[in-house]
Formats: sequence, structure tokens, C-alpha cells
Amino acid sequence: MPQLGRRSKEQCAGCIVDMFALQLAQDMARADEYRRYAAECVRVAQTSGNPNDKKMMLEMAQKWRELAEKVERQNGAEAD
Repeated sequence: MPQLGRRSKEQCAGCIVDMFALQLAQDMARADEYRRYAAECVRVAQTSGNPNDKKMMLEMAQKWRELAEKVERQNGAEAD
């Protein structure tokens, strides 16, 4: 039965760091995606002639921005 040597432990630690970095990158990409959704909601609101639709789209844009900020805050807490 193979023993878990020093090199194997270092490799495992490297894998964990790589996985953590990958997760952070994916979350940041998600935050960017949420901001794109928010921008699209604002664009639709600007073209809407219906005040109720405009209000709803601007509220939706705000929720997308809040979600993006939440993801970024979580990443900041995890990186510390």
C-alpha cells in the first residue's frame, strides 16, 4: 500500500489552491454576468413607454446589481 509522502501532500495542497482560485474566477464571472443582466434591464426600461414596465425593469436591474455585489462580498470574505 503506497504511503502518503511529502510530495503527495504538497500536490494535494496545490490542488486545493487551484480549486479555490477556479471557484473565485467563476464567481467573479458570475458577478460580471449579473451586471450585464442589470444593464440590459436598464436598456429595456429606457425604451419602454409603459411607466409600470419601466419601474419593474429598473427594480429588476437593482436586484441584479445587489446579487453581483453579494457574490463579490462573499469572494472578499473567502479570500481573507
